[in-house]
Amino acid sequence: VVKDDEPNAGIYPNGALVINAGMLARINTEDELVALLCHEANHFICNHYLENMAKIQKREIAGVIGSAVLGTAAGILTGSASLGLSATSLSMSVANDLNALVTAMGLSFNQSQEKESDQAAVDLLPLLGYDRNAMATCIQKIGNYYMEEGNLTAYYKSGNHPKIEDRIAATGIPYDRRDAGFEKKMAPCISFVAQVLYGKGRYTQALELADRNISNGAGR
Repeated sequence: VVKDDEPNAGIYPNGALVINAGMLARINTEDELVALLCHEANHFICNHYLENMAKIQKREIAGVIGSAVLGTAAGILTGSASLGLSATSLSMSVANDLNALVTAMGLSFNQSQEKESDQAAVDLLPLLGYDRNAMATCIQKIGNYYMEEGNLTAYYKSGNHPKIEDRIAATGIPYDRRDAGFEKKMAPCISFVAQVLYGKGRYTQALELADRNISNGAGR
């Protein structure tokens, strides 16, 4: 879990799965957490990084990129150049650096891969005993965040993600449900994001989060 108030999650080439505190603070049920895990794990299981690595190799053959970049890409895929990132030890700066490197090298997931992972979550959720609409609910909350920030273009800037409304339509019907027990477990993340928002002058949103910790018995 990374101390970042943006609602986001990701999995890296060596299998380290990262969820921002901002994502955990904005989901309300275990179903939504499992949906996120299913989505990210599918990227790894389906070798999306390796698919993108093959494209990089073609670019290298064409002389578009240098061999040093190709070697670095191969290194982080095989784990020989982890850049300090492991599944058990992660700093936010390292995560940001690796994310930037993955993006710069063209390893970022594309829209087709994102859609595939969305669908995998929808298919897996009922098999695991969870609400199949949880993925749609997560996507809606991510979209709401960018709309609240007045910066929906930030979501689309990489061109890697399908439209929010298309992702929701393809994954189900978002629900409005809370699980106080689950939210209590997420209380540290909720408190962290409330503090960040308060510092940004977003008092109403900060108080709404603080009220969640009061109502679920994790704060006063």
